[in-house]
Amino acid sequence: MHAFTLVFAGALQGAATPAPCPSAPAVTLPSLSRASRDEFLAVRSLVDANQLAAARSRWALEDSWRPASGAVAYGAADAALNARQYSKAFRLYDRVLFCEPLTELNPSAEDSGAAQLIDRGLRLAAGGDLAAAKTALQGAEHDGESIESRYFLGVVELAQGNLMGARAAWKTAIDCTGYAQPPDGWTLPRPQEAALERYL
Repeated sequence: MHAFTLVFAGALQGAATPAPCPSAPAVTLPSLSRASRDEFLAVRSLVDANQLAAARSRWALEDSWRPASGAVAYGAADAALNARQYSKAFRLYDRVLFCEPLTELNPSAEDSGAAQLIDRGLRLAAGGDLAAAKTALQGAEHDGESIESRYFLGVVELAQGNLMGARAAWKTAIDCTGYAQPPDGWTLPRPQEAALERYL
C-alpha cells in the first residue's frame, strides 16, 4: 500500500504550536483489511439501509475485522481510545498522521487546508480542549474527501460522551467516497475502516 509524504512547512503548521514529534520508535500500524471495493460498498449499502446485523455479518467475513470494542485500525492509538485514555490516544493519532515520514492522508488535504485543521484538532484534543478540537475538525470537513476529519470528529464526540454524535460522524466517514491510492487502485482508507469498525 502506497502512502504519501506530507511536507511540514510553515503553511501546514500555521501559527499553531508545532506538534511534538519525539524521537521514540516509530508507531507501527496494523495491516488494513483485505476487503475489495465491491465488498466494502455492499457493507456500506447495508449500513445505509440500517441493516446493521447484516452489515456486521458481511464485514465479519473479513478475517482482520474486530468488533467495535476491539477496533485496531490505528493500533496503539485505538487501544488507548478503547481504554478511555483520551489524551494519549489523540497524541498517538496525531503522531501517526503528522510525525511519521509517511501518512495516509489524502494529498489534497494540504491544499484544502484540511491537514492543518486535523493536526490542530488532534493537538487540541490531546490537550483536553475537546470543544475547540471539535470546531477545528468541523472546519476540515469542507474537504469532501477528508475521511480523517469525520472519523476523528466522531472520536472527539465519543470522548465528550456523545455516542449519537460519534455514530453520526462515523456514518459520514463510512459514506465518504474516499480516494484511490495509485498505483494500487482502490484501497480501503484506514480512517474509513476504523469508522466502519466503530460504527458496527
